Amino acid sequence: MNLQAVKDKLEELNKAIKALETPIPKVIKMAKQKILRMATLDQSLRASVDSWDGEDGELIKEIGLSSSPRFPFYQTPMHAIGDGWRLIAPPVLIKGYCNNIDAYEWWFEK
Repeated sequence: MNLQAVKDKLEELNKAIKALETPIPKVIKMAKQKILRMATLDQSLRASVDSWDGEDGELIKEIGLSSSPRFPFYQTPMHAIGDGWRLIAPPVLIKGYCNNIDAYEWWFEK
């Protein structure tokens, strides 16, 4: 290897080291997620809500559970979407949900 080739290789390595020393951009802090679960007796977005509950990531304590999240009652899944909740997945059929009645479980996030 001649002297010029060694100099070129050294310059290439110095550039690689300099690139590694470049500061990492600041990470954008994400808002803590809120989860809403509701059950309906039909899979329609306009079906009446039978039950609902949720978790609020803003209220997480050391034990890992949120403390008394308060979620408004929505008449239908469509009302929740209208209030800014995003549907995570299509509703899932739950066989024998209550008194052997089938229901659909909906999951939303905000």
